[in-house]
Amino acid sequence: MSAQVRPVPRTRNGEPTAARRALSPWIALAFTGIILVAGVLRLARLHSIPPGLFFDEAANLFDIADILHGRYALYFPRNNGREPFFFYWASLFAALWGVTPYAIRLAAAVIGTLTIATTFACAREIARGWLGDRSAADWIAVAAGMVLGILYPHLHYSRIGLRAIALPFFLTLGYALVIRGFRRGSPVLLAAGGLVSGLNTYTYIAGRVAPLPVLVFGLVMALAQRSRRVVAWTGLVLVLWALASLPLGIYALEHPGEVFGHTDDVSILNPANNHGDPGGAVAHGVVATLASYAVAGTSAAEQNLPGRPMLDPLLSLLGMAGLVFLGAGMLKQTAPPGTADGRLPRPAVAAFLVSWTLIFSAPSMLAVNPPGYIRMTGAFPALAVIVGFGAAAVVLVPGTLNRWARIGIVLVLLGISAFWTIRDYFLVWGPSPEAYHLMMGDKADSAAYLRQWAATDRVFLAPLYAQDNTIRFLTRSSPIATFDIGVSLVVPTDRSRNVRYVFPSDDQEEVRRVAAELPVSPRTEIVRDPRGRFPLLTVLDLDRTTLPEPPSTRLAAFDSGITLVRAVVTPLMAVPGQRLSVELVWLAEASPPIDYTVFLHLRDSAERTVAQVDRQPTAGSYPTSLWRAGDMIWDRYTLDLPSSLAPGNYHLVVGLYDLATMRRLTASLTDRHIPTSEIRIAEVVVRGG
Repeated sequence: MSAQVRPVPRTRNGEPTAARRALSPWIALAFTGIILVAGVLRLARLHSIPPGLFFDEAANLFDIADILHGRYALYFPRNNGREPFFFYWASLFAALWGVTPYAIRLAAAVIGTLTIATTFACAREIARGWLGDRSAADWIAVAAGMVLGILYPHLHYSRIGLRAIALPFFLTLGYALVIRGFRRGSPVLLAAGGLVSGLNTYTYIAGRVAPLPVLVFGLVMALAQRSRRVVAWTGLVLVLWALASLPLGIYALEHPGEVFGHTDDVSILNPANNHGDPGGAVAHGVVATLASYAVAGTSAAEQNLPGRPMLDPLLSLLGMAGLVFLGAGMLKQTAPPGTADGRLPRPAVAAFLVSWTLIFSAPSMLAVNPPGYIRMTGAFPALAVIVGFGAAAVVLVPGTLNRWARIGIVLVLLGISAFWTIRDYFLVWGPSPEAYHLMMGDKADSAAYLRQWAATDRVFLAPLYAQDNTIRFLTRSSPIATFDIGVSLVVPTDRSRNVRYVFPSDDQEEVRRVAAELPVSPRTEIVRDPRGRFPLLTVLDLDRTTLPEPPSTRLAAFDSGITLVRAVVTPLMAVPGQRLSVELVWLAEASPPIDYTVFLHLRDSAERTVAQVDRQPTAGSYPTSLWRAGDMIWDRYTLDLPSSLAPGNYHLVVGLYDLATMRRLTASLTDRHIPTSEIRIAEVVVRGG
């Protein structure tokens, strides 16, 4: 005899009676459990995994430091431009833990964990709109929350201090309010959902398309119900989204290059990126992105365990079951939508979930190097909800096993998936060489060596690393200098400290070049990571006892302690259109107070300037305000002679000036005592071409 199914007692408004609400403590317990599990996964070993400090995180930390010093912004133009929410959120943590890598990652971990709660709420509203059964909807929400908690890419971005992790939080919160508003027919909830959805604009680039799934949902629902009121409600959401987005929208109109420039740079619709085949590039992006859900994920180790799809095989099975469940359910809605239990048209709910997934996957489809997981962060909760429906399908669809056995199967599948993610992330990816290098663990270790050396020695760092965000941030309090190796060389003559010239380990050409130009022979050292696995740095060491003496000859002594020691110009006989090479050797007798600019002017016999170069010494890489007493600076220039230059005798003069005031420094020549603002360093004869 078949079992009798008892109807669920309900109140007049369709909500379960008190007897049915007795299950709520189990939901509360399950909800607490998934939040705790997600929090532990996002906080465990946060100091060491991911290794290093990713360069985008370092750039973010500079902006957070600015915020804590009172420099606020609606949009942060550094590092290709970034939306502001995450910086202000992370600044709260930096105020307590300092402007450190841990603080910014803790900010990401906390909002990533909070997103599990908002995803639970969003999935709950969607499932109630689909089923009308509170208990089943609550368990679907629990499953969706657990899936997002163990979803590899969401875990990964919850542990990195990047702004994209804020997008799923506001998406799920806004969509939960919107769906609840449609279910209850509440303009207040719909208005709140529109405003919260507008906040997505301040999280990440993809947040600009947040209203599109709502638009799809509203249109399908309006068609299903032939309701103008639904159209009005949808319009209300979109209008309030636009109002919430308006400040940043105005900024974008005033600064289009800052806000939209990077999007164009990485778009495959940009001819520079699609190699003349936009259709093929789009097709490749679509296939690669869709495949990343369950077949083959990105190979970029800074985003993923290379090749791992977002959903492991078990979650993929549940995801497929969820799609089948949603597709089949659209064909047999058992009660008309809009009844007292708050049901919605199933085609609208299905369209919402599918469009949510695809719309927030589009940034990956339309960008270079698909799939890009960071561009798909907005799709993560939608995937989790679909998998949650798959879990419901296993339990709710009649079969040979009883319901408790099917619940046990779902729990086992989710448990195995959780351990799968833990293994892949913490045991395989985290300790891997790929993660170490691509998450800038090598640069973090290099920065530690640099800080140690700078405490006792003069340290000059190759430009490639000196300009790197990770190195710059981690050594920001250390006196580390750099110079453009192509146009300059700096050698201290003060023998109070040893000198180290430091290069990336693979930058051997510059190592050889500097070693050949140094006036004394250095000792070469290869420095490896603390575990001895990888070479990090090549160091040219100069013991202070081997440093050269300051030169005894001078051409001219300028104000502020700057002396010109030597000037070499080649060739001295030239033809129009030829390039002159000029090497100036400076000696710092003291530390100049500001950054000065050098002028090189080629003059004719009437003192008319026919060619010139004005720039800071060393092309600004080692400006005069950083010079220390005893530093010798080899400073190289090129001066292009005009192709129309008439043959004749010319002379080359040099001087220094303050660019802010255009005031020239006074120079005293060694062979006479009359002060001058420029000195003649060469006579150049120009012959006919």
